[in-house]
Amino acid sequence: MPQPHSIRFHLAAVFLVFFLLVVVLGLFSIWRLSNFNLLSADVAERWLPTTRALGDLSNYTSDFRAIEGSNLLSSDASETAATEREMAKLDRSIAEAERGFERIRHEAAEEGLYARFKQRWNEYREIVNRMLVLSRGDRKAEAQAVYAGSSRAAYEAASDTLSKLTDKAVANARLASDRLAVAYRQAFWFILLSMAIAAVMVVAALIHVSRSISAPLLHLADRMRRLAANDTEITISETGRRDEIGEMAQAAVVFRNNAIELMRSQRTLARQAAMLEEQLAQEQRLALLQRNFVSMASHEFRTPLTIIDGHAQRLIKTRETLPPAETGERAGKIRAAVLRLTHLIDNLLNSARLFDGGAALHFHPAEMDMAALLREVCQLHREMVHKQRMERDLALARSIQMGLLPEAPPKLPGFDIAVSNRMSLEAGGDYYDFIQLAPDTMLTVVADVEGKGVGSAMVMANLQATLHALIAHLHSLERLVESLNDMMLADTRGQKYMTMFVTLLDQPHRTLHYVNAGHVPPAVVRSNGTVDYLREGGMVVGMFPSVKFDRGHVRLESGDIFVACTDGITEAMNAQDDEFGSQRLIEMVARERALPAAEIVQSVLTEVDYFSRGGTHEDDRVILIMKVL
Repeated sequence: MPQPHSIRFHLAAVFLVFFLLVVVLGLFSIWRLSNFNLLSADVAERWLPTTRALGDLSNYTSDFRAIEGSNLLSSDASETAATEREMAKLDRSIAEAERGFERIRHEAAEEGLYARFKQRWNEYREIVNRMLVLSRGDRKAEAQAVYAGSSRAAYEAASDTLSKLTDKAVANARLASDRLAVAYRQAFWFILLSMAIAAVMVVAALIHVSRSISAPLLHLADRMRRLAANDTEITISETGRRDEIGEMAQAAVVFRNNAIELMRSQRTLARQAAMLEEQLAQEQRLALLQRNFVSMASHEFRTPLTIIDGHAQRLIKTRETLPPAETGERAGKIRAAVLRLTHLIDNLLNSARLFDGGAALHFHPAEMDMAALLREVCQLHREMVHKQRMERDLALARSIQMGLLPEAPPKLPGFDIAVSNRMSLEAGGDYYDFIQLAPDTMLTVVADVEGKGVGSAMVMANLQATLHALIAHLHSLERLVESLNDMMLADTRGQKYMTMFVTLLDQPHRTLHYVNAGHVPPAVVRSNGTVDYLREGGMVVGMFPSVKFDRGHVRLESGDIFVACTDGITEAMNAQDDEFGSQRLIEMVARERALPAAEIVQSVLTEVDYFSRGGTHEDDRVILIMKVL
């Protein structure tokens, strides 16, 4: 069923309004046309037949009067018989016209006039019958007197009544025709007005569709084109809509954020490449200095040693023949060469002490193996260079790793969030992240890579990059963790696994949707003192392929506290090898619930440090506190 805010619902509503508009307009037109039809039927079925019947009566009665006069003027019996037959035929026609008139519904006034006409016509017919009797008896003079007297008066009375009835009927018919014309005009204007209203509603619907659907879609298309052109300085204002356009706008926001993150990563990689190039150049300079040092030391040591050896050989060969003075001279030369050598060694030691910031320098001559000393000096130099290189690499790794984590927790209305990450070595494998997917939706991750040190830190960096890459394409928590599992397994070849807790915060509904992948179960400490542990999910990530995960959800209320951490908190040990444990953590959070989230985090870390002060187990520690205001 379409949601009340979806585009499909809007379009269905618009088309439903159009359909209802057509139905209402059709029913209204039918109603007006039915009224017009009733008036037309009244004219056709009443007034036209009435007028026709009255016209027939008028014609037949006039003809009857004329035949009556022809009967009086007939000269023989055959003409008289023919006129009588004509009169009989007219009688039947008049009777038929009267029946036609009587079958029609009439007003009382018309009925009264018709009854009077019929009465007077019957009186006239009786007079005519008496006249015919006189005419057949050759009493033409009397018949003519009746025709000119009583018959004429009776006919005129009947004719006058019929004229009045005809005038009345014609007037009523004209009124009915006028009503029909008025009804036609009213129907015409009403239907025209309805069509105008329908046209206005159609235009309003088109404007609504254009403003609420077409224009936002065109705006989103323009933003996507600009985003494809690497323009990340765009604003997407439709994210607050609760329909398909709002979902598209939220997806566009995710794409924009990912593009910004990608550009930031590219800049970071460029900086790292520059640092590595600088470091390589420095290493090359150090290697050159080392070669120069070895060459110089070899030359400086070789010359005095050669001199010493030559003097010693000559002294050995001539020891029996030389006088004491010459022996003393040659011994002095040997001593001078030795002093030169010791002076060179002293300068080397003084230089090393100056570089190390040593105190006062003192020379104490002693016998030594010069070759061993030279080897020791070179080995010490190599170890110092290697140690310095490792320290620089570790510092760089720590700097890079800290740069991958959020600088500060997000500020969300209705929530107080704090987090802390403490590494046991220069680099570690604990990871947390806050990823704003939409203005009212945030993804939170707490993860712990097995082990610690540089190797775990590298896996953690890979996990962070993989997670940010997958978010742009996957919108299901279960599918996100399943894809992370397969990709991390392929990268580490099963030699490193990790636990993780991924949650999606629906801010308007204050609901957490989560997947727990073998992680220390986070907890929701309720305001009434009860605790809900969030365990739904599956096994650890990066150990086995094609693992399936389940999703859980929990609703948050005002006063609740969400607690998540890594095992460096819960597995911290004291001198008796007792663990800090989840129960002690929950009790402390419940005890400190009145404090802000940042102070609760600091209190927990202080308590864990105090608890484990005599223990030997040291691990990375991440703790996250989210209070519901």
